[in-house]
Amino acid sequence: MNNLIKVGEKEYMTSKEIAEVTGKEHKIVMRDIRNLIDQLGKNNGYIFVLVEYTDLKGEKRPMYKLDKKSCLLLSSGYSVILRSKIIDRWEELEKEK
Repeated sequence: MNNLIKVGEKEYMTSKEIAEVTGKEHKIVMRDIRNLIDQLGKNNGYIFVLVEYTDLKGEKRPMYKLDKKSCLLLSSGYSVILRSKIIDRWEELEKEK
């Protein structure tokens, strides 16, 4: 599944894809992102865009879009195995371009 989103010249992964890649629950990834945002404050140079997706029940749910720099920052708090999965996924996505 390729969830790499391109907006202008920037590329993004969603928090849902990060959850899939790492095996974490999406709600945990969302919590981790919110913690980063709280710690960094606004206008911090990182991109965390809150958007919505429609789940299997047809209900709207929140998720974030993160650029590569923000994904790497998020993954820096994860285990080596999970960090490597996110880095490997970015490499795959960049090769697909």
